[in-house]
Formats: sequence, structure tokens, C-alpha cells
Amino acid sequence: MKCTLCHTPLSQAMDSYYFNCHTCRALIKNKEHYLSDEAEKATYELHNNDVNDIRYRKFVSPITTYISENYTKKTLGLDFGCGAAPVVTTMLKEQGFDIKPYDPYFCCDTEYLNHRYDYIVCCEVAEH
Repeated sequence: MKCTLCHTPLSQAMDSYYFNCHTCRALIKNKEHYLSDEAEKATYELHNNDVNDIRYRKFVSPITTYISENYTKKTLGLDFGCGAAPVVTTMLKEQGFDIKPYDPYFCCDTEYLNHRYDYIVCCEVAEH
């Protein structure tokens, strides 16, 4: 198995679930314990996210505020891993920004992956 971040071959297992990459120090889950695509999507469908939930909007507001203060409405953005409730996309579109939602389970228009973007949002993505 190789490190999913730096592609170093992984040889030292920490336990039956994780490897420790000595190159980039990442902790990498053993592929034997990955969820199937169906099980992963089912887990995400349990999330109770709503684009109109004021608490959810407040949670992502540091991202949308940063974009609105540092980019113009003529720029193009990608909300990568937007989920079933693309709140960042929704909030920025409400402000007139051009941002495309992409999620492998919920907004799977792979055409969006063939463009160059001025910014890419990955809210609640990297930890998965």
C-alpha cells in the first residue's frame, strides 16, 4: 500500500487500521477498512445539512466571507465535495458569484473537473 498523500510505500502498520507514513507523517487508513461507495454515500445521507439552516450558514461563513473579500464576481470557483446541501455554493451564488458545485455522490457533473478555477472550496472534505 502507498501513502495517499505522497505515494511513499507504507511498511509500518501502527495497528490493524492505520499506517504511519515516515515521509510526510500522515496516518493512512488500511484499504481493507475503507467503506464501499454505497456505504460511504449512505453515511453522508445521514447528515442533516440544510442550505437554509442559519447555524450551518454561520459555520461556513468564514469561507464565504473570505471569498467575497478576496475575489470578484468575475472569478470562477469550485465547491469541491459540496455534499447534498451545497451551502457554500448557495451562499456565494446569492451574492452573485460564479461557483460550481461538485460532489462524487450528489453533484457529479465531472465536466466541472475540466476547468481552471480561481479558487476551490473544500469545506468538510479533507478530514474524510
